[in-house]
Amino acid sequence: MVRYLIGPELASTRERLQVRRKRTTFHHAAAPLTVDTSLMQEPFFFEGGVVDLAANTWDFLRYPKVHRVVSKASIRPDLADMAWLVLRQTLRMGREISTVKSLWWGFLHAGSVLDGFVDDLHQAELPAVQAAWYTAVKRDSHPKLTITRRALCCWLEEVLGKPHEPADAQRLARILGWLREMPIPKRGDTGTALSTDAFARLLHLCAEAVSHSLILRSLPRLAFRLQRFPRSHVPKRAGAHAAMRARRRTRGIRGCIQADPAAHAEW
Repeated sequence: MVRYLIGPELASTRERLQVRRKRTTFHHAAAPLTVDTSLMQEPFFFEGGVVDLAANTWDFLRYPKVHRVVSKASIRPDLADMAWLVLRQTLRMGREISTVKSLWWGFLHAGSVLDGFVDDLHQAELPAVQAAWYTAVKRDSHPKLTITRRALCCWLEEVLGKPHEPADAQRLARILGWLREMPIPKRGDTGTALSTDAFARLLHLCAEAVSHSLILRSLPRLAFRLQRFPRSHVPKRAGAHAAMRARRRTRGIRGCIQADPAAHAEW
């Protein structure tokens, strides 16, 4: 009975179906635009097209690894000129277009990091850059911070390659050196990046520990000098008492940090 009803039911269902349109739902890709390279000042050919390095916009949408339009207008104004020069020189050196895209993203993220702390990176001071970076560490991911630091270092290197006043060159060189040496904490790691005050306290504690260790090193010489005096002039067990007093005053770095819980907590 069921087999007998299957055929009529399928026929009835086909009659109720609407006729589909004969044309396809997928549109043909637009024909590539013809570009007259003779009008370009500095043509740069790549797999999928050509761009003018002298222009302020590079269309890499047809490049398989990028699929992006890189533009100078999207970069912060105080960074744009030098950043675009860095990107252009990167392409001239034959680096991958994906590397240029990564640097471009780094310049974009650098604008978001500096906003609210540094209005013009040419005139920036190190404490302002540090405050901006410490704020970004709490907010941004490790890959984002990595490409941002790389872009900022490239920007500062390019700026320092130009003639500057000695004071300005020294100020920018301090920022560049700090960015190069600053560790980037991984996600969930709160103990890698220290604020300026916490780092100063840590250095002070280390200096105290070093000075106390120097006192311990001087004890053998003190004992040697005591041996040179007659025993009648030396109080009994004077060397032992001096060693015990010095040992009580020294606890190493661990004892110094325990003496300053605030620095230990932040460290």
